Amino acid sequence: MPFTGRISSDNVEVAQYVRIGNTLTAADALDKAEIEVLIPIGYFRGLIRSDKKINLVEHAVKEQHNGLGIKAQVVLKEGMLSTVWEAKFSRITDTLDPKTRTIGVIVEVDNPYDSVTPGSKPPLIKGFFVEVHLHGTPRPDSLIVPRSALHNQQLYLVNEQNRLEIKKVQIELFQPEFAVIKNIKQDDTRKLISAGDKIVISDLVPAIEGMLLAPQEDKETTQHLMSRVKGAQ
Repeated sequence: MPFTGRISSDNVEVAQYVRIGNTLTAADALDKAEIEVLIPIGYFRGLIRSDKKINLVEHAVKEQHNGLGIKAQVVLKEGMLSTVWEAKFSRITDTLDPKTRTIGVIVEVDNPYDSVTPGSKPPLIKGFFVEVHLHGTPRPDSLIVPRSALHNQQLYLVNEQNRLEIKKVQIELFQPEFAVIKNIKQDDTRKLISAGDKIVISDLVPAIEGMLLAPQEDKETTQHLMSRVKGAQ
């Protein structure tokens, strides 16, 4: 073979006649491993975000992918074994699955058979069930709130007098545990939501604007939210 690889299938036997064009064998190269990840199209916009304009016709594929700013890791968890490989975003599949509404993202691991440590770090073998962690471009100026704080596109806030204020919001991005606020549907610009405002994450029944509240800080939820926003697992 013109490359170092492993035979993955063998379709011919000794002294067997074959026709022209038949596949005799297949081999996998050892210098690269590919993993396809299926992502719901609703979450895809939150992953791929760039302020740069990309010309898909004139630019090389590698330049396009670098411009998207996606970082990747491949994690193998098997019993007591936990191994991480650094990966890179390779490409996006050219079709959308109409049944699952998912699109495929291909990541690559270079030299998956290097730095193998018997008993602790195996080679990345085809067929392993792995996790793929994808990290998009950070958004340092985003306003983040827990999903539990949303009530039909509204936020419940506690003002300086410990009274309830109800404000309509527009969501830029939904994640399983938090949401990114895009802007506030409010005519009075003095009442926009800003970082550090106190929001209510528990249900209020009934929720009457101006009602007096007895707020209690939930430090555990705050720490968990910060951890998830930073991409911690």
